[in-house]
Amino acid sequence: MTSKEASPYLPDVEPLSKVGADLGLGDFVTTAWFGLIADDQMSDQAVETLQTALDKAMDDQGFKDFAAQIGGEPATEEGDSFRDYVAEDVQRWQRVAGQAELN
Repeated sequence: MTSKEASPYLPDVEPLSKVGADLGLGDFVTTAWFGLIADDQMSDQAVETLQTALDKAMDDQGFKDFAAQIGGEPATEEGDSFRDYVAEDVQRWQRVAGQAELN
C-alpha cells in the first residue's frame, strides 16, 4: 500500500510509509490519479460546463462501482488546487528521476 493512509478496500494493510519507516521509507507515498487539464485560454463558461459534466459523471453509481472495482477512491480537485497538485507531483517525480539519473 503506497498511499498515505490505509485504503478502505484493505483496511488491515498498513501503508509502506508506516511499516517501512525504519528502512527510510517514511516519506514514501505515491498514488495514481487521473484528471482533465485544459489550456488556460479555455473560456470560464467551457470550464464550468466541463466541471459540471465531470461532477455528474463522478456522482453516477455506475462510475462509483467501477472505481471501487479497481480500488479507486474518487475525489475532486479543481482550479488552482488541482493545478498546484499536478505541479507538486511533477516536481516530486522530476527529483526522483534526477536522483536515479534518469534525466
